[in-house]
Amino acid sequence: MKIKHKMFGNVLINSIMIISLIFIIVYLENRIFMASKQKLYNECYKSISLVLNADRDFYQAYLAKVKYGSTKSESDKKDYEENVKQVEERINDAIKNLEVDRENWIKIIHPDEKINSFESYERFIKSFNEWKKDGVEKNSDETFDMARNEINTIGEIIDLNAENSINIIAQITKFNKIIGILYIVVIVFISVIMNLKISSYIKRQIDKMREMMLKYEAGDLREKIEITEKDEIGEFLEKFNLFIAKFEEIL
Repeated sequence: MKIKHKMFGNVLINSIMIISLIFIIVYLENRIFMASKQKLYNECYKSISLVLNADRDFYQAYLAKVKYGSTKSESDKKDYEENVKQVEERINDAIKNLEVDRENWIKIIHPDEKINSFESYERFIKSFNEWKKDGVEKNSDETFDMARNEINTIGEIIDLNAENSINIIAQITKFNKIIGILYIVVIVFISVIMNLKISSYIKRQIDKMREMMLKYEAGDLREKIEITEKDEIGEFLEKFNLFIAKFEEIL
């Protein structure tokens, strides 16, 4: 194989490996990003939006209940009932979203309350039912605060999992970068080895030629340079041997 072909092959192999690396990294990071984005939206952002809206509706129901105590207005009673219904629907929808990956969510424990989102939900239902069992006629700040605290706990657990997911994405991205760096190191190492082999081959041929020249200088024209490769150097040495043979004939 000609030297230019060897060098071209070396460059080609390195280029293919680098392009492959870039493609693999971009592909993997895109897949990870899209999957993580979908997971965060479905389980975290969507759920936290429902929880925040439930908290707002719960407070509106509380205000409507307080207001009804003084006005006895049917519109205030209706506001109370509508907001209570929305609280139940939104909290239930948020928990349904978490049920999709229940095994994971069970492991996410609130740092202060030491419970998961499903346990907090059960406590919310208990406090919420106690608060609303008297209807619009009576209001209990204690049960209201207990139920609202559980809504906040569920929200904080969802936030915690979202933060954990972001950290996992960051770790995976970091891992991909490390793999990319190692891959580049391997490419450089292979390139250096291949270039060293080519350089070593050229040096050996030059050394052979120099050794023969010293013999020729001493008057020994009988020995010829051994040709091991059919490349540019091999062609040159072959012509050099022919030149020495003709020179020997002349002498």
